[in-house]
Parts: sequence; structure tokens; C-alpha cells
Amino acid sequence: MPPVWGDEDRLQQILYNLIGNAIKFTDQGEIRVSAVQKTDLVEVSITDTGTGIPEDKQDGIFQPFVQADSSDNRAYSGAGLGLSITRQLVELHGGRIYVKSAPGAGSDFTFTIPIARYELPVTSVSAAPEAETITPKPVPLAAAHEPADDLPGFDKGIVILAVDDDPVNLQVVANHLAFRNVVVITASSGMQAVKEIEEGLMPDLVLLDIMMPRMTGYEVVKWLRQRYTKSELPVIMLTAKDRTGDLVEGFSRGANDYIVKPFSRDELLARVVSQLMLKDSYLTLRENMALRKELSERRQVERELRCVQQTLSRMLDTVEDALLAVNDNEEITFCNRRCEGLLGLGMQEILGMPFNRILHHSGGDSLPDDRMDAVRRCINAGGNTDMGIVALRRAGGDACRVRALLSHLDMEDESVCVMILKETVENGHDGKTARLIEQSFGIIEAINRNRSRLSNIKTSLNGLLPVIDEKHPEFLRELKAIDDALDHAGKAFLAEEDYENRRRLALEVMTCAVGHWTEATGLTKAELAHQSGL
Repeated sequence: MPPVWGDEDRLQQILYNLIGNAIKFTDQGEIRVSAVQKTDLVEVSITDTGTGIPEDKQDGIFQPFVQADSSDNRAYSGAGLGLSITRQLVELHGGRIYVKSAPGAGSDFTFTIPIARYELPVTSVSAAPEAETITPKPVPLAAAHEPADDLPGFDKGIVILAVDDDPVNLQVVANHLAFRNVVVITASSGMQAVKEIEEGLMPDLVLLDIMMPRMTGYEVVKWLRQRYTKSELPVIMLTAKDRTGDLVEGFSRGANDYIVKPFSRDELLARVVSQLMLKDSYLTLRENMALRKELSERRQVERELRCVQQTLSRMLDTVEDALLAVNDNEEITFCNRRCEGLLGLGMQEILGMPFNRILHHSGGDSLPDDRMDAVRRCINAGGNTDMGIVALRRAGGDACRVRALLSHLDMEDESVCVMILKETVENGHDGKTARLIEQSFGIIEAINRNRSRLSNIKTSLNGLLPVIDEKHPEFLRELKAIDDALDHAGKAFLAEEDYENRRRLALEVMTCAVGHWTEATGLTKAELAHQSGL
């Protein structure tokens, strides 16, 4: 083959473009490069067995920005400049280029180059080695220079996912974002970006090209928005498409911002920093809202706890003995007025105090382990226990001897040990003492039973109220009378009246309630007992 007349670098560029196209569009088969002398020209042909080009597209493919497949999700990438540049280089050498192709039959690109007009030194060329299959290996993308500073406004690590089918564009992004605290992870296609995120990658921001093979940037951002909001994962579109319709399409799919190629480093940094700051503001706001909700829930729990404390205190105030309740943290959670008087302390001073601070062994020492264990068993396992004689330390420092009786009480959200403190100097068990102990335990057991009954009534009423509201709406108005009666009963129980008056008042309230029930529902007392489980 004679030497040709041309620019060595430009001839390499021509071959690079044509062979690159052949590789891109040939999934299987072969690519053949051949040359033949025709008078004063050499014809070089690159033949492939790829997808081929339709006849109506062959005249236009050598024009700038024209491709055989120009859709956003075309199977192969490119801007449509390669063949146009190739034709210009061939014509500058005095040759021409043409194509023969058909869909499914591959393509044959041929260009001519003039033969040299004078003799050149001949250099022997050894036979080309046998072709071998080469598998490309991934190369990590690094910035062109070692970063020296952090991204402005951020002292934490930032992960940015850059998605583009052009490696040159990816390298430009990596160079522009070369900061010590920024890691740029690249993906050469939309499908690769999706795969990276499905495998656990959670970037702080995504830089996304629109025109990519097989899966466009529009499709990628749509997939992202099905999983993350704009505030959780901001996306900036990078593209050469700058028409208004293209921008509207990007924002409608879920993009946060839009940068038109080519872009400057300052513009890219300004938009990246802006989106990252907006994301941090959103995360801070979300944390504040979560804290506010938690504080609100805590205040609600505290209000409910105070209501429970007040309810229990009212119940305990009806008992003539000194009572205090101990929770599983061994702290005093309730006490009645009799206990306040016995200790010489107010309720606010007593609540939250460890119970072993005021209760001691009768000899003055701290409570022994077996008595401490008795309190814990009472809380967790229930039952009644007589701790015997213990010393109760009062506000002035003096102590009095009391008999401590332990009884289990179930509250709405916890169980407590109720201590019944009886002033006594007796160590033995005479008949009167035994009856008093039995009576004290009976009071706590009655409270437990009544709480269970009230729970059953509440459950039954919740189930029947929709039916009552539909068939007997006047009954709901009459419930107000029951509330008033119960309120009056509660005040009467707290008053210093004898037991018989309290019992008669309670009987009157229950009779009133049952009367309203039977009148409104038409059910008998037996049916009431059956439905309520009382």
C-alpha cells in the first residue's frame, strides 16, 4: 500500500470516529477495516454488521446535530457531531466520504485519501498480531488536581451522584467539584444510577443529564420521586436542551433545578451549594417538628399522669389510714391527706421521693433486703403482705412506729404497691388488729374491683353508643345528668361524712344509672348484666 498525503493526527481522528461508531452500533458480528488503491487515491472502508441506517436518513447523517435515532431515550449516545467533523476532515484532505447501509444489514463507510506525490522512506511494518477480546475495566474518576479546600458552607462530607453518558462531561463535573469533603460518584447511564441507589447508595444530591441511552434523565428523576421527595434528594438537570418546553418537562418530572450546557464552574457551584443548603434547612425543620411533637406528647403524658394521680389521690383520701403508693422505680407516686399529716410534709414534697428515705427498720437502720424484696414482689406479682412494724421518719426528724401493710393496685398504665401505714405500738396480732388489717386490704381490693368494673362499663358503652345515638338520641343528653350525679358523689365521698351516707349516695347513683339504661335501651337489668360482664 503506497503512502498517503495527509495530517497524521487528523487521519487518526477520522478512523477513531468511524471505528467508534461501528463499535457502538454493532452488538454482534464483526467490524472490518480495509484499504485499496484506486489510481491516485486510497479507499479506506470500515464495514460492520450492526443495526444499519435507513435509506432516507443516510443523506442527513453527515450534517451537524443529526442522528439516525434522535429521541431522548435512543439506544446509543452522542451529540450528532462525529460524522459531520469526519466529513470536513476528509474533504480538507482532498477526499470524500460516503456510506452504503440498510437496516439490519450493517453499514459500510468509505473515505478516500490522496496518494503521496513523492517517494517517502519505506519502513517495514510487521504483521498485525491476531486480534484478541478486550474486556474494559472500570476506572475510578478523580479530579484533575488534588483538592485543597472544603465545599463553601459545609464542613461535613457530601456525596454527589453525577449521571451522564459522556465521560468528558463526567470528568468536567469531577474537576469542578474537587473539594476535600466532596465525593463524586459517577454513572454512565440512567440504569446504572438506578442500580447504584437500589444497592444502597444515598447521595446528598444528583446531577442528571437528560439525553441518555435507553433510560432518559426524565425517567430517572421520575423513578427517584417515587422514593424520595425534592427536599430529601435534590436533583439538578444538566443538558444542552434549553427550550422552555424542556425546562417545564424537567420541573414537572421532579427536578429541583436546571443548568444548560456548557456551564461555568461558578454557576455549577452556586446551584449545588444552594440546593444542599435548602436540603439541610428541610432536615433541620423536620427534626424540629419531630422534637415539637415529642414534647407535645410528653406534655400530654404528664397531663394524663397528673389526672391519674389526682384520681387515685381522691380515692385514697376516702381511706382513714395513711396511704402511699410506690412504683417500680421505688419512688412514691401518690399519698393521701392522712399520710401528709402523719409525715408532716406536703404532697409535692413527698411525690418522687424514694420510699426507703422515710421508712426504716424499727431499730433505726435501713430496711433489710427481705422487706425491700417484699415491696418489689407486691408491685410485680400482686398479693397482700404484712411487713410488720417499721419506723416512719417525720419532717422534724423524729420517728414513729407504724405497721406497714402492702397491697397491689392496678392503674391504667402501671402497677403500684400501696402501703397502708397504721400507727401502733403493738407487735402481736390480737383479734382487733387482724380485723383492721383485713379491712384495710379489703379497701384496696375493692378499688381494684371497681376499676375493673368501670373498665367493663366503658367498653360496653363504647360499643352501644352508636346504636343508642341512632335509636335513642335523647339518651345522650340524659347522660349529662349521670355525670352531674357522679360529680356530686365524688365530692360527697371526699367530704367528712360517715360511711352510711356514702353508701346510700352510691346506691342512689347506681340506681339512677340503671334506670336511665333500661329506659333508653328497653333492656332488662339481667340483659344489662349479661352484656356488660358486670
